[in-house]
Amino acid sequence: MANLCATTHNYEFGHAILGPVIAGFALLLVREAERRKLRRLAFVARDGDLLREATRRLLHHFSMPAAPELTYVHLSRRATALPALDAMDAAAVEAAAAVRAGPLTLGMLLEFHGLSANRLINRLEKHKLGLDTRISSPSLLSDLFADKEFQSEITTSIAEQKDLLSSYLAQQGLQAGSSTALVDIGWRGSIQNNLSKAFPGILTGLYFGLWAEDGFTDSLPSNSLGIICDQRRGRDLHEGAAWYAGHLLEAICRASEGTTLGYREVDGQIVPLLAADGSRSAEIQSAAVAEVIRTGILDRMEELAKDTSWRCQTDDQLQRAAQDSLFQLAFFPCPAAITIGKSLVHTEGHANGWSAPLIASGPHRPLTSPRQWLAGLSSPWRAGYVCSTGGTGLAWLFLGAEATLGCLPPKARPLLANLARRWAGLPTVQQ
Repeated sequence: MANLCATTHNYEFGHAILGPVIAGFALLLVREAERRKLRRLAFVARDGDLLREATRRLLHHFSMPAAPELTYVHLSRRATALPALDAMDAAAVEAAAAVRAGPLTLGMLLEFHGLSANRLINRLEKHKLGLDTRISSPSLLSDLFADKEFQSEITTSIAEQKDLLSSYLAQQGLQAGSSTALVDIGWRGSIQNNLSKAFPGILTGLYFGLWAEDGFTDSLPSNSLGIICDQRRGRDLHEGAAWYAGHLLEAICRASEGTTLGYREVDGQIVPLLAADGSRSAEIQSAAVAEVIRTGILDRMEELAKDTSWRCQTDDQLQRAAQDSLFQLAFFPCPAAITIGKSLVHTEGHANGWSAPLIASGPHRPLTSPRQWLAGLSSPWRAGYVCSTGGTGLAWLFLGAEATLGCLPPKARPLLANLARRWAGLPTVQQ
């Protein structure tokens, strides 16, 4: 009975709350594709999986003069990171450190950039470095980066992976300047940025949202659009609501396959290498919850696609409705949403086996155990954690704090976050 009740709540969460949001995105997406005269929409693995299916169901009921072809491409931050590099340096370390997946180790740095540890092990041993070496600062690797033989191996790996990636992009019709656009859940547009650095030309990217936590919007791709959320339109919390609920959206939208690690040639075709199931056991355990939510979302998509009055809403109406729903969900989630947040997990492709529940367990009286409570702020869905442990009152305080931080210089947020981490006894993050 308890399982049936939970399943019902999960379905209703997808159907009533996220269904209209995803449907609104799909309708805005095809309208934008029509305006840009795009012939193909290439949904990026893995988080583009649900977005593609929702768009497919919309187009099934929605006639367009020239509906775009929907495809699915195996790209990832990991598979595109190395081809975008000129050398392994401090900037490469900072890029890996910016992705939240626990303390950064040398092994994680190599995985982030798709490098083979076995190929580099001799150079690492020469500098008395191991894969578990903690990298608290890029300066710890200065001798390694000055090693010409190490950099020669890196240059060779860059060339090999760049050649494979180039062939895969050509095979998928994703050359710059084509009438194909990448579609992804988004946030910083890292994959598009990597492709632009690796290969000359302009590639179009259409995203659920684009948002830089540090506030530096110059890092977002130039030829891109955040359909529901775009920090370049504004920095208020309604505009950024999708980002605040971002880890929840990712956990529900992603496909059940492993992340794309790289590519290899098989019988003249370039095929993706995917992470094995054994490295993502936490994802697999939470998949049943996500699948029920997805079913609710897609059922609502079918209903709305047949609703003429819904399809006639303006872009502003659809966008505002999605932002309002996501704002409520991100900062003031209902009990069912909090339960879902404790069941789903966040993972990163370069941190093999690492995962974190979207909402960590924490003390329900933050004032009596503040350090323990602050440690829980490392939860991927931070606003959900605050509401689950402190209720609506603390959620409003958190909302006010976030609004204030949004008005401060971009460097203020990481400085304050590291102060809180030190007080809570947690490792600080590189800046």
